This record gives sequence, C-alpha cells and structure tokens, in this order.
Amino acid sequence: MSSFVLAHLEPILVEWDAFAARQSPAADTMDLPELRDHARQMLETIARDIETAQSPLQQELKSKGLKPDIRGRSAASAHGALRQKVGFHLGQLVGEFRALRASVLRIWLASDRHGDAPTAQEIVRFNEAIDQALAESVETYSIELARSRDTFLGILGHDLRTPLGAMWGAVEILAKADKGASRTSAYAVANRSLAAMGAMIRDLLDFTRTRLGKGIPVAPVTADLEQVCQAAILEMTLAYPGSRFDLACDGRTDALFDRERMHQVVSNLLGNAVQHGDAGAPIGLRVVLTGDSLQLDVSNRGPQIPEAQLQSIFDPLVQAAPEDAGARHATNMGLGLFIAREIVHAHGGTISAASAAAGTTFTVRFPHRHAVAPH
Repeated sequence: MSSFVLAHLEPILVEWDAFAARQSPAADTMDLPELRDHARQMLETIARDIETAQSPLQQELKSKGLKPDIRGRSAASAHGALRQKVGFHLGQLVGEFRALRASVLRIWLASDRHGDAPTAQEIVRFNEAIDQALAESVETYSIELARSRDTFLGILGHDLRTPLGAMWGAVEILAKADKGASRTSAYAVANRSLAAMGAMIRDLLDFTRTRLGKGIPVAPVTADLEQVCQAAILEMTLAYPGSRFDLACDGRTDALFDRERMHQVVSNLLGNAVQHGDAGAPIGLRVVLTGDSLQLDVSNRGPQIPEAQLQSIFDPLVQAAPEDAGARHATNMGLGLFIAREIVHAHGGTISAASAAAGTTFTVRFPHRHAVAPH
C-alpha cells in the first residue's frame, strides 16, 4: 500500500485540497499551497511508516500513544500549528484527516490492488499511521491554542489595568483637590477610563455570546449609514485629536440595519485604522451603493499586512499568538475586528480585508433594503 500511496500522491492531494477549501471562514482567502500545507510530507511519512518493521509490542505501544518521540517537529505537528494559526477550528483539523483516510482507501479499493493478500495488514498499518499523524497534529494545535488563550488573557489584564490605574488616580484627586480645575480634569480622566472599561466589558460579553453559539443580537430599523459614519468620526476625533478622517458617499446610504451595532462596526474599524496606520496619515471612509448591497470601505496608510495574517485577522485567539503579541496586539485585546465581523454577519453581510504596500482596506457589505430578522 505504501508504494500505491506514493504513486498516487497527486489525486489524493487534489481531494485534500478540495476538502480544505470548504473549511470556511479560514480557508476563504487561502491559496492552493496554503490549503495543501504539509499534506504531501505527511503522506510520504505515512508511506514510510507502513513499510517500517514493527513488532507486536511496538504496535501496541504505538496504538496507546507511546511511540518514541520524533526528533524535531514532524510534518503533522507543523500542520496542526499552522492550521491553528490561520483560524481552523479543531473539528476542521480532525475532519481533514478523516477525509484523507477515506480518500486513500477509496482510491486504493477502486484499483486492482485490493485483491492482494496483505490487504488487511496494510489497512491496519495505514490506519495506525493516519491516527499517529492526527494525534501529533491535534497535540500541537492544542498547545498553540492554549498559548494563544493565555496571551489573550494577559493582554486583557494589561488593557484593564491602564484605565483602572487612571481611575484610582482620578479618585485620589477628587478626594483631595480643592480647586475646580483639578476636579474637572480628574472627572474627565475618570469618565474616559470608565468608558474604556465599559467598551472592553461589552466586547467580552459579545465575544462570549458568539463562543456559546448565540450570535450577536441585532434590531434592524431604517437608518442612514452616512450619519452613522459621521457620528463615529466625531467620536474618534475627540478620542484621537491628531487623526484625520475623510468621508465620501456615493448614492443612497439608507438601509435596514441596527444603528447602534453598525456604529460599533465603524468605530472598531476606525480604531483599528488609527492604531495600525501611519501617524498623521488620513483615514478614508467610503460608502457606496453597489447593486442591492451597501458597501463601506475603511482605508489607512501603513505597512502591508502579510497574507497569512489577513487569513486570521478577525480571530482574536489567533491574533494573540505569542509571536505576534509584541507586534500588532500588545496594547489591545484584538476583539474589535472579531466583533465587527460578527455584527456584519448578523446583518447577512460580509467583511473582508485587503492589504498592499500603500495600506490596508476593510470592506463591509450588507443587503441594502432586505430586512434582517432580529436575533
């Protein structure tokens, strides 16, 4: 069977590609090399494993996960880590190996090889090798996911500590200050800190709702997206007085949507643009009616985001990976883009990101006149 696997790598890999491409949303922006990842190396490893001599004791130990450690990271281990990084969930990862097992056996049994005497033993060895690869992949996936969650919690603690510390200082000033100016300044600091912590708590509650499968509730009414953008710009201008926001509208901008939730989407996208864009460079907003959809583009100048990061930019647990924490997410939880995506999805729309040397653009599209049933 090992020689058969090696001789039929391409048709097996084509089926792998087709299955991986259906694993939304992570696979939606992945190209063929990214979808295939380490599949070829894993199949080659499986073929070698089938041919490797194995005593009954070794077979028993292997079936219990007691196979001797492999020096260096195996292809299956690397695959598990990368799938976590790009946003595959665990069920999708396991599904890849289930589909791979079925593809190989189906292609093999359809050939004239299935009449060979060693069929049963070869299938046993093949299943053992698949299970071993799956175990290695799941192990590294789980390790990377745990590290991401720990980093996410660390960022949350850091972000809450800053406004909380400001609150303590403001309270001290309010308790001791006699002059009106000092009390007014302390009140402003406390108010901003409370607003910041309130926004974090709201995002965490929304994040928890989505993880529990409940989704974000929306109550669509007739509203004007241009007015929502103007209100969000005013809010962000007060928060970031050194930033410039340019709004352009083309066509009708009224639609059925949850005004407060869509305000949250625009604010989150603007906040992301301010944080990651070039200081002082204008941030562009464009609202345009395209067919039966209303489209919002938010663009900022800044360094290009690598394609691999674009695939997982809306997943906070992927964003919070330790190797990325010091770069893009050392000062925020990374929930803003995730919440924006969930709100847009609740409106029956889509949100995507594109990045080039000139900067990054987030594009939101949702139905123009079609009502969305409140959740």
